[in-house]
Amino acid sequence: MTDRRWRRPGLLSSAVALGLVALLSLTAPDLQTPPRQWSAVSVGERGTLRDKSVTVTSVRTTSALELRTQVLSSTGVFVVAGAEVDALVTPIYFRRIRLETRGGLRYDPRSEWIEAQPPLLQPGFTVTGSWVFEVPADRVAGARLLVENEPREFDGFDEGLRIDLALDGGPPRPSALRLDPASIRVTR
Repeated sequence: MTDRRWRRPGLLSSAVALGLVALLSLTAPDLQTPPRQWSAVSVGERGTLRDKSVTVTSVRTTSALELRTQVLSSTGVFVVAGAEVDALVTPIYFRRIRLETRGGLRYDPRSEWIEAQPPLLQPGFTVTGSWVFEVPADRVAGARLLVENEPREFDGFDEGLRIDLALDGGPPRPSALRLDPASIRVTR
């Protein structure tokens, strides 16, 4: 026969362990959800997050792009957001940059134009470059740029910038827009 004194502490330990697991799963960050807090910024205004400072310096639309000798045309619209970014504390990888339409659809930057995009950036440097998005023509009006921090281990996403690109949906530039490669300079 089993002694009842030994079963109760085992049950209590199991209940405490299950309660702890439930508490941790309820408080753990969801690394797939968007930021909890958005800051609204316009073209030409500087937006600052915990690890970077971003200024969209120009916004252009076109139906064709040129970088060095490569030309690419689209039946949609290329939205080109020129930006200047400072790394404040940690290296920046630029993995959380998207264009969001008025209807909530999100587009990643086109990989063909990676040479024009801001590359990995270390603290103390400023990068100037462009992100290129390809969007159907009827979804350009009201689009905005989303810039998010990388998630941290314990709090997940904490903040992001919604940059109003002031796009009215007018016709894109008909001739090819020439893109310059990204450039980096020491700033502090």
